[in-house]
Amino acid sequence: NGGVDQYADNDTYTTSFEMPEVYAGDLIVRFKTNNFPQENYWEIKDILGNVVASRYTAAANTLYQDTMNLEPGCYTFYLYDSADDGLSYWAWPNQGNGYCRLKENGGGYYEYFQSEFGGLITHGFSVGALASVIDNVEKDRRVEVYPNPNQGQFVLELQGLLGQYRLVVVNSLGQIVSNKTVNVRSFHEEQFDLEGSDNGIYFVRLVGDDLNITKRIVVANQ
Repeated sequence: NGGVDQYADNDTYTTSFEMPEVYAGDLIVRFKTNNFPQENYWEIKDILGNVVASRYTAAANTLYQDTMNLEPGCYTFYLYDSADDGLSYWAWPNQGNGYCRLKENGGGYYEYFQSEFGGLITHGFSVGALASVIDNVEKDRRVEVYPNPNQGQFVLELQGLLGQYRLVVVNSLGQIVSNKTVNVRSFHEEQFDLEGSDNGIYFVRLVGDDLNITKRIVVANQ
């Protein structure tokens, strides 16, 4: 108003917010369907709400890896389920097990989404625009086992690790059913097949110089 402000306490306003994840534009949506693929689809929308990538149709129990190269900007990933029971639901095993991941093309994973999510997942991220803010941030270390429960076939994914690790699978009685050593350079995927093993709880143990972690899985053969 052309005059001196007599009340300085309301001259400024601050707020806290969480920075969005910053990805390379060249990324992969890794989407594994369950027994009812007609209930699910995903979209990526830009800041104006335009759909820039999507998968609307899929076959049952199929893994899709859709690669895209997004321009710098802000985006939101949406994963929908019309039945509000996600890709996996403990109370309805007949649905099967699905999952969805966002992955760097040629690298590790950006984001793991919970398979039991109800009707909608939303995830905001940026491409390029904020890259200088997190250039020096070390990627998180991840140890992921999926699907869980399973019928004896499952995958162990390791990200952000470097070196030699021992992988041991034991049953609830402490008996070793699998024992191997792997060399990991940032990202590693190990396939397991416990065909013929009894139903029940198993433990996947990962041991290295800098890590000792155990993951529990459930084997439930039909």
